[in-house]
Amino acid sequence: PDRERMTGVVIKWNDRGFGFIKPDDVAFDAGRSSDVFCHFASIEDGSYLEVGNVVKFHKKWDEAKGNYRAENVTGGSTFAWLSNAK
Repeated sequence: PDRERMTGVVIKWNDRGFGFIKPDDVAFDAGRSSDVFCHFASIEDGSYLEVGNVVKFHKKWDEAKGNYRAENVTGGSTFAWLSNAK
């Protein structure tokens, strides 16, 4: 089940490069917070996530943190100044 691709909505992102995704399937881990942590290094098609955007991701259990994190995230955005850099 950890490798199942999920969809969700970005509910928080900050300028330090991380935030949270609310999965569409909130029943995937009953009894815990359904929000999934995301670090910018896990975004495959951009450098950050915009609040309100729909994204796809794999969820992976993080033993150290005791909750899920997002990996292989798609639906990211790129800062305009980065996309114009050569």
